Amino acid sequence: MLRPQHNTKAKKKLKYQCKDCPGTPGSNNSDKFDQLLVVITTLQQQMNAMQSKLNSIENQQLNADNETRPHDKQQDMDSVLEELEERKKRKRNVIIYDIDESPSDDLNERIEHDNEKLNQIMGELNTNVQNVKIRRLGKRIPGKKRPMQVITQNDHEAINMLKKARSMKKTNFKNDLTPMQRDKMRDLGNQLKLKQENGETGWGIKYVKGQPKLWKTTVVDSN
Repeated sequence: MLRPQHNTKAKKKLKYQCKDCPGTPGSNNSDKFDQLLVVITTLQQQMNAMQSKLNSIENQQLNADNETRPHDKQQDMDSVLEELEERKKRKRNVIIYDIDESPSDDLNERIEHDNEKLNQIMGELNTNVQNVKIRRLGKRIPGKKRPMQVITQNDHEAINMLKKARSMKKTNFKNDLTPMQRDKMRDLGNQLKLKQENGETGWGIKYVKGQPKLWKTTVVDSN
């Protein structure tokens, strides 16, 4: 009896791949993809958290600046007002340097001595001021002449005294300046000295609208 012959070449070979089985190529690729996805997700979360923290810090700094700036502006304004008030108060004062000072330890004797000195000075200036106050500035040092501060009733009397002194070439009469004004005058003095050392002539310090400035004197040629 003849057995039927089957054509084995015509059969298709089917191959089944189990992705869940260990050791298969598909399983390794899937695991790696899942792990990479987890890493990416974690990094994204960390970046979002860092960005939120940076935004929070920036907002805190911005709020702090907004709170500080008005306070700084108020302090600046207060300083300006204090300076203006101090200048106004000192405008009625005159500082006189190099006036002999009494060596006495008795306060009344020193006051009487300074009153006599001031009367003598006013006579030389041919001017008269009433109800002035006199005091010496700084700590007493034997053999030293402290500056004499003359406090007049108003700034007109002080200005008149200074004008008379300047017209008589008395250089020991000065305005009573605030520390800020003294710094300004010192700076102008240094600039003037530098110009003189460089051979520049005709420069001086002049008050323009109440403010000291370096001033160039224009020489008019008469020819």
